[in-house]
Amino acid sequence: MAHAPAANCNEADRGDGQVVSRPLGGIIPVALYALAAAALLVQIGEYPAFPYNWESYTAWHYFQSWAGPERPASAILALTDGLMTDSGRGPLIGLPVWLGFSLDQVGLAAMRWPVALVAALAAPLTWAVGRRLVPEPAAVLAALLLVVSPVFLLYGRTATLVGISLVPALLTMLVLVRVLESSGRRWATAWLGGLQACLIAGAYAYAPVRLLWPLSVAALLIVVAGCRQRRRFFLLAALLTVVALPTGLVAIDWLTIAAWNPWATIAGYFRARGEHVFAFGDTPDRLLPYMRQAPAEPMETWRLALGLIVQNAGDLLRLIADWQTEPVVTNHWSPRGGLWSWIVAPFFWLGLGGLVFTAIRGRSWRSWLLLFLLLGLTVPLLFTTRVHVGRLVLALPLLLLVVSRGWTLASDGLCWLVATRWPGLPAAIFRQMVPSGLATILVLASAAMAIAGYAHTPATSQEARQRDRIEAAVDFATVNGGAAVVAPAAFGLEIEGVRAGTYWLALHDAYRVVDLTNAVPVLEAADRRPPLYVVGVLPRLLAGELPNACRNLYLVLPEAELEFREAMSHPRVQRQCPDGLRFDVLPA
Repeated sequence: MAHAPAANCNEADRGDGQVVSRPLGGIIPVALYALAAAALLVQIGEYPAFPYNWESYTAWHYFQSWAGPERPASAILALTDGLMTDSGRGPLIGLPVWLGFSLDQVGLAAMRWPVALVAALAAPLTWAVGRRLVPEPAAVLAALLLVVSPVFLLYGRTATLVGISLVPALLTMLVLVRVLESSGRRWATAWLGGLQACLIAGAYAYAPVRLLWPLSVAALLIVVAGCRQRRRFFLLAALLTVVALPTGLVAIDWLTIAAWNPWATIAGYFRARGEHVFAFGDTPDRLLPYMRQAPAEPMETWRLALGLIVQNAGDLLRLIADWQTEPVVTNHWSPRGGLWSWIVAPFFWLGLGGLVFTAIRGRSWRSWLLLFLLLGLTVPLLFTTRVHVGRLVLALPLLLLVVSRGWTLASDGLCWLVATRWPGLPAAIFRQMVPSGLATILVLASAAMAIAGYAHTPATSQEARQRDRIEAAVDFATVNGGAAVVAPAAFGLEIEGVRAGTYWLALHDAYRVVDLTNAVPVLEAADRRPPLYVVGVLPRLLAGELPNACRNLYLVLPEAELEFREAMSHPRVQRQCPDGLRFDVLPA
């Protein structure tokens, strides 16, 4: 295989991603952003009309970290594992949600629309990255395909860590390309500094963004091997990139946590809460829940891990081919949630073939970089517990750039075929009609898939079904001093907390939601809303520490009815409340 051509050592490839200044060039990113924002904001608070796709975690963590009265301000900047369940922690989600609640009344729409407006930047950023890696018309097509992508429309409009993380991911890719382009030129140092800032900021994004750190280092080192003229610059850039991120992570932890452990901070950066095969060690039983076909007899961990990798590879190929998939709206966390329309798949394979051919022939460092980033953000997913469109979101712009490259090859091939078979026909007209026609088919097919997918209404969550009953009890709670939601001990604090986030988001105007995992706050007399005590109600009741214990209305989850009745008969509760407790069992 030929060495990948290094940036600025082979300027002959500029046609592959030629950046041309146009008089009206500024209209393209503005138009793409407007289209993306409009698509994401349609029925932003009504579809779905309840927290969906892990949005309850966002509400709970915001309630804990940003609205909690006893949390230090530095906790907002504390690092996490970068998973969906970390949504709401950190500034990437927290700041937009805080802005939405500050400008609008607390609710589902106010939590979603600021996140959607930030996520909409992914469309012009896809164009900005793409125009430096593929011809500009192909970059525009890729951005349009992103706007109508069912995956982007789901994850971009729901207030979780995934969709909004496209923005820091694409910014990092863009700055990396500019570093490779501008070595030895003006602004080279500034772009290199910007790359370090983007990589450190990526620590607050969805975990797959963290892969861009080793990918950036590897890209710079490969350029060191292929570019003798600028070898010193790229070597220093690679060394800085190796050092800057760990230094930034350690500094953030030093500022935000008491038990500072720099080595643990660096070592745990790619831990991702153990959702990959390398975290299972010698415990094969932990792999079995992720296998769709469990082995008939006990196997070594490495064999199970290999089977999971093969299963993930099959799921990835099925998603790309759009074979046996289902609407992503209702299957977003399943390997069967659709990535794109089947019409798109042939263009992807054609574009991938052309990309590999160009990269192997060593003609274009831009083709090599696109292929390198695409593989770097998709292949590692094979080693995770499951491949699905949520984890592929960050690779989606690159996948669509490959599709658009296939569109370019198909258009050129059809135009050549027409010119060869029918030389008398006006070639100039066909050179305009064929690419436009194919692009229209691709965009309309993707849009039709998105519209068809959104015809499927997600099933209403249990919390949403119980919300109306809790809200209907507000008058009784106001007269008697409060209400409390009783959950079973088996839920644990996290599941109870997630439910509390849902109640806080939906019932903020009716109740003051009080999380009992913290010290019970002194309620402001000026606030006329009754308190709604959540998370750990039963332990507080049994310990005699629940405020207004005898007069509260207890809203009992059906799973907790038996435990609550046993608590009512506890001697301490009977002594404290001899007249008994008022309760209502919520619907299942």
